[in-house]
Amino acid sequence: MIELGGSAGLADVVAAADGGRVRVPDTAVDAVGRAHELTRRLSAEVPTYGRTTGVGANKTAAVDDDAHGLRLLRSHAVDAGPELPERAVRAMLAVRLNQLCAGGSGVDPAVLHALEGMLNGNTLPTVRVHASIGTGDLGALAGTALTLMGERPAAGPLEPMAPWGSDSALPFISSNALTIGRTCLVVDALDRLDRAAAVVYALSFRALDGNPSVLSAAAVRAAAAPGVVTVAERVRRLLAVPAASGGSGASGGPGASGGPGASGEPGASGEPGAGPGPPGSRTPTGCARSRSARALSHTPSASWAGWRGACSAPRRRTRCSTWPARLWSTTAPSTRCRSAWRSTGAISPWPRPGPLCCPGSGCITSPASPGSGRFSPRARTALPG
Repeated sequence: MIELGGSAGLADVVAAADGGRVRVPDTAVDAVGRAHELTRRLSAEVPTYGRTTGVGANKTAAVDDDAHGLRLLRSHAVDAGPELPERAVRAMLAVRLNQLCAGGSGVDPAVLHALEGMLNGNTLPTVRVHASIGTGDLGALAGTALTLMGERPAAGPLEPMAPWGSDSALPFISSNALTIGRTCLVVDALDRLDRAAAVVYALSFRALDGNPSVLSAAAVRAAAAPGVVTVAERVRRLLAVPAASGGSGASGGPGASGGPGASGEPGASGEPGAGPGPPGSRTPTGCARSRSARALSHTPSASWAGWRGACSAPRRRTRCSTWPARLWSTTAPSTRCRSAWRSTGAISPWPRPGPLCCPGSGCITSPASPGSGRFSPRARTALPG
């Protein structure tokens, strides 16, 4: 049950538009009743626009006629074009009901219960696309009022109200409820698209082995565009990447996993792309990282380390004695690297045309010819195609 008491938010309007049942709290009904009585007393003492006078050019003309409110609604209930969808009409009704529950309009409290019943019974008015141009959605709301009184057909059985007086006619139609309701639906749709776009971006980032350093807090702070911090935090959360990301540095030097930098210098072990350990290290760090990466590599830094360790490990048998036997092929490095790549969960299919690169280990110059494949100490590059 959605409570529309004058403080409903966007989510409440969207939920009501999607068919949710609404309820008007008793406190809101009491507040509207008090305001209605107060405006009745005031309008009896001083001229009140649209209530005891005409509107527009007739604003100075005194009116003392019970049918004034009904004439006002009929003269403004003009619209044309195709009908608006049910969801937009329900959003309009939810917004207008929430506005009236704020207690400042002076309408009869019976209008609140009528709108509540219209929403819960889904007995909606017909609202068309084109109507008056002005400060309010006069045509749509005037037509709604006539539907509540039975002068216009509803989408289902609806108990008609008694004809409205001038105390409720102008206050009811003086609103942008239709525009606000449709805007709420658009904002909700954009929010869902924005969240879906972040997921698509994260999946693409993973598939293309994106460099996580672009999502680091330092890189984000350097961006001039607004909203970058929010987007980066969302993507980091989806990728499980910390703010102090461990990808390749912007300067082209080695990343956190110690891979060869843009200059093509050898890895820490002294052999091109052999291992990701710290300078001077000759422990099988790369193999350990690659083994853990196979199970846990759902972050760019971990998967990079895993793929690099797997691709370089077959070149030094003593470093990877615990790897599966199938990696110890006697064929060329291209075949061994291919098996290792698959074992670490790479997405890209093999074979591919052109040179293939193992991140951090170098490029396989001829994957189609296993006998001619070799590793070369090159910087980390993306898969072609």
